[in-house]
Amino acid sequence: MIRWWTLRDANAKVFPEKVIKEADWDGDVDLDMTWLRMKNYFLRMAKEVLGESRGRASIQRDTSWWNEEVKAVIKQKRECYLALGKCRSDETFAAYKEAKIFIPQPARKEASQFVKKVSSNVPGLHVIDADIPLKNISNDDQKLEDIALGREFHISLGRTVPIRVHQIDSVVTMLRQKLQIQKRYWIDFNKWEVFVNDDHTRAFLSLEVTTRGLPEITKQIQAVNEAYRLHNLPEFYKDPRPHISLTWASGDTSDLLRRVVEEAKKHPDGRNSLQKRVFTAKFSGIECKIGSKTYKICKLPDE
Repeated sequence: MIRWWTLRDANAKVFPEKVIKEADWDGDVDLDMTWLRMKNYFLRMAKEVLGESRGRASIQRDTSWWNEEVKAVIKQKRECYLALGKCRSDETFAAYKEAKIFIPQPARKEASQFVKKVSSNVPGLHVIDADIPLKNISNDDQKLEDIALGREFHISLGRTVPIRVHQIDSVVTMLRQKLQIQKRYWIDFNKWEVFVNDDHTRAFLSLEVTTRGLPEITKQIQAVNEAYRLHNLPEFYKDPRPHISLTWASGDTSDLLRRVVEEAKKHPDGRNSLQKRVFTAKFSGIECKIGSKTYKICKLPDE
């Protein structure tokens, strides 16, 4: 086997000079015979200048000619290949959310009393993202505050959709491009509301954003929709209603839950005016969760 990989540096100069100097370019009129003679001559010159290797030992590819751009592309392809090998299925699930919404302590007390009042009339309410019935902790006000309301909440900026492995890098990159430049703003959670999932298998007691912060969140949802659209993924609801969900109940119990919520609002402790707010939070960043991995889309420095 001719050592073609050594055709560089000094050999890259010697080989063509030797071919031009010593080759017999005057030959037969027959093109096939001329081509055969020249091929054999090139091979003989290559063996003399470059030498031959023994056996069929594996040879590392020559990467000396790669520039930084080529190296970056090859590195990205290798990373994608490794990620594909680690994934056991063809699909995973992705959720795009605005992260880290915390209810401040003073508002937490008020909200917990409202939740407690609702749960006493709606059986089967659970702490959001947990399988803890509210009836098990509603008798202890401090435990209700800590477990049900003293946690991190999220505002969804897009649907939870199935996404293929080869789309992950592209989707995350596009979201970062569209959402990386964000300013801090305040969000008012000022309306108790009831929502139901698309399958009508769960109802949620939530706090909706209807005033301050709504324009900014709407723009972020539009940016996520653009990324979805370019990847043939279903977009968010036509008229989005940003909110955080505090509790859930199995089945479509929305009618009962709405009646109880409206009744609780009439109580002096309830919040029935859009001019008032249950609590205010500061926007702190966006995360994208795909499977078990969370990607930082934009993160604002703590003040």
